[in-house]
Amino acid sequence: MMPLRVDILSLSIGGEVAQPFEQDVIAIGAFHAFKKGILTVQSAGNRGNTRSAVSSVAPWVLSVGATSTDRHIMDQVLLRNHQTLVGFSINRFETSKHMLPLVYGKGRTFTCSEEEAMSCYPGCLNSPIVKGKIVVCDDFNGKAEAFSAGAFGVLTPIRREVSMVTDQPWTGLDFQNFQTLILYLNSTRFPQAKFLKSKEIRNTSAPLVAPYSSRGPNIIAPSILKPDIVAPGAEILAAYPSQHSSPFYINSGTSMSCPHVSGASAYVKALYTNWSPAALKSALMTTATAMSPSENPEAEFAYGSGLLNPVKATNPGLIYDASEEDYLLFLCQSGYKKDLMVLISGNISYICQKEEEGSSIDVNYPAMQAMVAAEKPYNVTFKRLVTNVGVAGTTTTYTVKVATTKSMEVKVDLLLVLLMDMEFSSVKKLYIYGSIYPLSCLSFPCFQTPISYIILQEMPHTSLLQFYGCAVCNQVPVGIFCSSCCYWLWA
Repeated sequence: MMPLRVDILSLSIGGEVAQPFEQDVIAIGAFHAFKKGILTVQSAGNRGNTRSAVSSVAPWVLSVGATSTDRHIMDQVLLRNHQTLVGFSINRFETSKHMLPLVYGKGRTFTCSEEEAMSCYPGCLNSPIVKGKIVVCDDFNGKAEAFSAGAFGVLTPIRREVSMVTDQPWTGLDFQNFQTLILYLNSTRFPQAKFLKSKEIRNTSAPLVAPYSSRGPNIIAPSILKPDIVAPGAEILAAYPSQHSSPFYINSGTSMSCPHVSGASAYVKALYTNWSPAALKSALMTTATAMSPSENPEAEFAYGSGLLNPVKATNPGLIYDASEEDYLLFLCQSGYKKDLMVLISGNISYICQKEEEGSSIDVNYPAMQAMVAAEKPYNVTFKRLVTNVGVAGTTTTYTVKVATTKSMEVKVDLLLVLLMDMEFSSVKKLYIYGSIYPLSCLSFPCFQTPISYIILQEMPHTSLLQFYGCAVCNQVPVGIFCSSCCYWLWA
């Protein structure tokens, strides 16, 4: 039997927070996979709209965030006062023509406190009282106790606003809908409700970065933009049944978006079998569909290079390739010592040279990001080597187009041209200088010291340079957030 060949590793797993590379077992394993020509695709994480929440941060890993799709499954509960609650579940069950009583609070128990009864604490619900009725629980975990006591259906708050298949009538409500429910319960002596079957509607706002998809910036490697790319990850039909009666399951998260990118990677690899993992990654990133920063306020920190476009990835024009030596040099320039580099890479022969010039921003990455002083003029140079992978034997012209503002200037210098086996290679040097001015505010937690980011995304397929800056000032936090502390500069 011929040994199996592995080209792509799809990892819908990850840690809660980003770890230094030497402590990140996935980053270490992915480096060894990279050395063997295997691309690792990993979920970016599901910690939501929190600054620097992305947990997949290694430059040799393709990190994937999640977006909504144009299909949304709506779940509804009808109250006796004709109000409709909109919830999050995929409910195949519908109450009979008649509404059922709603039960909530102290009256459902003989042994527990009112708080425990309202939360549906284990062992608290009295079966004769709740059997065949719809039980309201203050705690998401209370639904198990309610169904165990014989409830027909359950209404609870939801932890994360994503719909999932339910094997019994249950709907999770967001804060606003749950408060509407509580107000109704307190307004009538005989509250009643009815479950309606979930229905599919068209989501015209898609694609948007999902609220649970982890955001950057990258706190481990500030010169590397993460996540790299986004793909559909909301209400995805999964290839396994639910635990009980449903023959299918629908799930949401970056664990769902990751396989989309893994499949696209395999598709491109099948067409270009000699491409390296870095070449595959570059092709996917530079051909991604641009997303709107006005609809996704965290912009590249949320969606990276944009929305996956598998068809365009087969013809990227130019790619940013990288080798093991490139990433070893990146580790050197990031301050890693030999013992840690060996731990990460397994390479015992590579030695960092003191005379090596450059910085970690010079790694041949398909995105360009640098951390600079907040609200001060800056001048940053990026060096990149691009390789033409267009149709062999044809003449291709690539034109750089720069969109900018009065406060920033970008200069692209072509330093070197090499002709090798009908492929075009060049080094591009980009000069960026100017000042960052506050334009709009974001609700991101502030760092302890003033920092700022500038990011460039070069997309050879569209011959477009996109860039912006984010300045974070050192202000006194208001709660967990700073007041008017984060500013974006768009070009």
